[in-house]
Amino acid sequence: MRRRLTSGMKHLAGLLFSILILAAAITLYTVLALRITGNDERITAAKDAAATLDVEEHALAAQSGFIAGTSGERAALASYVIAANDALRIIDILDATAASAGVHPTIGAINTEATDWKYHDDIEVTVSTKGSYAQVARFAAGLETLPVASALVSANLQASADNSWFGTFIVDFVKEKSVPQSS
Repeated sequence: MRRRLTSGMKHLAGLLFSILILAAAITLYTVLALRITGNDERITAAKDAAATLDVEEHALAAQSGFIAGTSGERAALASYVIAANDALRIIDILDATAASAGVHPTIGAINTEATDWKYHDDIEVTVSTKGSYAQVARFAAGLETLPVASALVSANLQASADNSWFGTFIVDFVKEKSVPQSS
């Protein structure tokens, strides 16, 4: 037996159907709103990452340009430093300086001094000469103007009995470390 729906039941069924459609619409709206919010956050994060990457790329390009633009100056500065594998250059420089002053050098000691430098060592060289006062003084002046990073630390000149002069000098040179210290 079939029952007929009364008008009240029809009205109630229509109302239930409308509530069901409204609930489905609200659920759909909420799901879509949450997805959009999640995507919005991901888009913002991606934009921030892209902006950071752009800044890093710009900084890297600027550094590369600086390095390329200063290669000549860096090479010129490096020529003043004794290479790690060229420590004999110190003796050649002292020999040339002594020859231009007209004296013969005697190397007394070569020591590596402890420093906190990361890329360079301090090499202390003790050298002595004998000659006229003018020759020994010219040698001392030459030590002050060597073509490499160096410093005349001390100079001691003494007159000898045979009217000649004896000079003892300590000179510090800058040499590349064989293996740079880690930070």
